[in-house]
Amino acid sequence: MRKLWARTDVAASTSQLKTVEHPEVGRLTLDCDVLEAAGSTLRLVVNTAAPGTPDNQALELLAAVGPRTFG
Repeated sequence: MRKLWARTDVAASTSQLKTVEHPEVGRLTLDCDVLEAAGSTLRLVVNTAAPGTPDNQALELLAAVGPRTFG
């Protein structure tokens, strides 16, 4: 498995900061990582926030309450 990950043709990835406006918790600055499968249009997009930040606390709150609205 390690040899596959070391090959550059297995997948490409990009990473950038994104700011989104969430209707319940407001503005979030997230790390957006995109992993693309080689030879495919398949992409995995993962948005995370740095541990201990207000953005991370907001994501944890959203994970705990689910799709409910606060108002």
